[in-house]
Order: sequence, then structure tokens, then C-alpha cells
Amino acid sequence: MRGIPWTKYKIKVLEQGSQDFLAVPNVCVKDANGTPDWIAGLGRTEAEALQDLITRLSETLNSRTDWQVEDFEWSDPQDF
Repeated sequence: MRGIPWTKYKIKVLEQGSQDFLAVPNVCVKDANGTPDWIAGLGRTEAEALQDLITRLSETLNSRTDWQVEDFEWSDPQDF
């Protein structure tokens, strides 16, 4: 993936119920209005949720080539 201004970021995978998982990153892209547009991955397994998030994040990052540091929002480090 290209675009994220730093080489490290974190992804947390959470169990939503007995059969669902949610993957959330600690970084997101801001929309055209500057509002953070948080995305997540969903799946029946941890791996499916992680792959779904990576796919969605890759699509977002590949939609542009001129990313700037101010185009990203980071979550509170205590959340991760």
C-alpha cells in the first residue's frame, strides 16, 4: 500500500459476537471536507476481517497518489 506517511500503524481485531469479527486501524483518511472517514473490515474469522480491512484500505489509498500528512487522522494511542 502506498500513501500512509509513516511506515507503522496498528490494526485491532475485535470479536463482535459468536461468529463475527471487526478489524479497525488506528489511522484513517479524511474526506473532502476534512472529516475523518474511519473504515473497518468485517469477517466470520479474524483473518477474513483483517483481509477485508486491508482490501478497503488499499482501495482508498490507491485512489490518489498525492497524499499529504494532513490527509490522515490518527486515533488516540491509548485506544490501541
